[in-house]
Amino acid sequence: MKLKSMFGMGLVAMLLAGSMSAAFAQGSMHFYEMTGGTYKKQCTLHDGKTQRYNLGLKRINPCEDNEIRSVVLENVKAGTKMRLYDNNWGHKDDSWAELTVKQPHPHYVLHSFRSNYEDEFVKAEYHKSNHFKGRHGMNDQISRIEIDEPTPLFK
Repeated sequence: MKLKSMFGMGLVAMLLAGSMSAAFAQGSMHFYEMTGGTYKKQCTLHDGKTQRYNLGLKRINPCEDNEIRSVVLENVKAGTKMRLYDNNWGHKDDSWAELTVKQPHPHYVLHSFRSNYEDEFVKAEYHKSNHFKGRHGMNDQISRIEIDEPTPLFK
């Protein structure tokens, strides 16, 4: 009798530990060189903390400047916001996009940053620059990435 209850308690503890570790696991954002989350992976960043990367400062950044066209989100926490800029300093007079994760997904592909899009998993807003003539928007021109941890509303 004691052996059965000890086994049952151990099983419950294992299940609780598994669900707790899933709740605290980091989500991943895999940035790719081509649209559709294909070809060469440029870098991987994780959710859960605020991050700012000026990709023009090559020595201290995980991603290459002007080489990102798409992202694959893996279990990124709801409420995580990501802003991607054509401008290294995050100026909004050049093209930029904002992505808000509405709910986690095991493998979500955002094919491009150059359009507005919304479904049950993400909301993507693209802001094209009208200021600089001759520019083609921001595909293949990502020079800054900002990631904000989920707001308390989503935690």
